[in-house]
Amino acid sequence: PAQANKGLAIKEVLAHLNQYEVYTPIFIGDDFTDEDGFYFVNQLEDGISIKVGQGLTHAKYQLKDTKQVYDFLELFLDHIRNHDNNFKGNNNLDGEKTCLN
Repeated sequence: PAQANKGLAIKEVLAHLNQYEVYTPIFIGDDFTDEDGFYFVNQLEDGISIKVGQGLTHAKYQLKDTKQVYDFLELFLDHIRNHDNNFKGNNNLDGEKTCLN
C-alpha cells in the first residue's frame, strides 16, 4: 500500500509471529527509508535500532560500515549462545523461515 513503510512492516511481522514479548527486534539500515523502522523499533522495550553509515538518524546506535555490522552480529550471537538460558539453537534466530511458514 502507498502508506506502507518499514516501521509498519516490522509491526506486521511481530503481530504475525505474536512475539512482541519473546523476540528482541534488531533493525539495521543505511538510508532515510529506514528511519520509520528505527522509530518503530525504538518504541519497543527491547528493540535495537542501528544505522550503518554517517548522518542524522532516529537509530539508537550507529555502525561505520558492513564490516562493523558483521562484527556486531557475531558478538551478539555469541552473547546469546553463552548467556541466554532460553536459547534453543538456531530456531529463535530464523525469523525469515518462521515468517514464510
